[in-house]
Amino acid sequence: MKDKDQIDFRDLNITREQDILSSKIFESIDELKTIYRPYLYQCFPELFTLNKNEQNEELFWNYLDKDEQIVENKLIILIDELDHLISQIRKNSSENLISRKIKKLEEKYSANNELIRAIIEYLLIHIDNRYIEDLGHTEAWIYLDKYYEKLRNTSVGNRNKLIYAPTWLKGDLSKFFDLLKYNEIIESKSSFEQFKLCFNGEKLNNSIRIEFKESVSKILRIVAMEILLELGLINSTSQKSLAHITGIKENSYKDIKSKTKSKRKRENRKYIEGITELKDCIYTVSSTAT
Repeated sequence: MKDKDQIDFRDLNITREQDILSSKIFESIDELKTIYRPYLYQCFPELFTLNKNEQNEELFWNYLDKDEQIVENKLIILIDELDHLISQIRKNSSENLISRKIKKLEEKYSANNELIRAIIEYLLIHIDNRYIEDLGHTEAWIYLDKYYEKLRNTSVGNRNKLIYAPTWLKGDLSKFFDLLKYNEIIESKSSFEQFKLCFNGEKLNNSIRIEFKESVSKILRIVAMEILLELGLINSTSQKSLAHITGIKENSYKDIKSKTKSKRKRENRKYIEGITELKDCIYTVSSTAT
């Protein structure tokens, strides 16, 4: 091991910056997927097979797996398109080019501001960072940064600066609460009045949280939110709000998601303690939702 005076702290700083960058890229892709999923469901319903009222539980989860694979395949195509755009910006970083490219994205995605915002965020992370494209000094970066700032200053963008609960979209929330309590996923002393505040779409405060039992792991809490999103039982919302209602600090939530990506894959979820009981709760509510 090197003596303290032999350590090159520049190397340590570079390694730390690269770790942070990897985390930011993962988060931007994760957010893209969260926002892209409902867009695909709405615009291309013919691609998907899941009948939310499927009475056979095994078929229900198999169909969801197939649909999520479609979402992931579409996401890969989208990211490939964005990476190609980044390579074009590398060759020509003029405002004329990037403004036309963004106009085409707006047309393609029907001016879906949340999706466009996530796309711009992905582009900015890549072209601004010195370890990837290092184009933060160009017209393209200035245009994208101003565009991103404009999107964040819209009413939706301003909402995202605050912490709002996700909105429960369909299914019997009261039944879901009772099932979680029966399966000892949440505390027996939990009140429904408090629980429903976590899914009313309103501003959150420090006291509004799902009262998970201490024995319920953080990874199971995160997977619970992911499955609710996948099934469209709640709307897409900020990671900050999901961290808040699950009782996990925001940085820890991000860190756990980054470190447990493999464990949280659909084919590996079965190894998470408590997943069977959680899926039973969610299936019962989703399969009877209208």
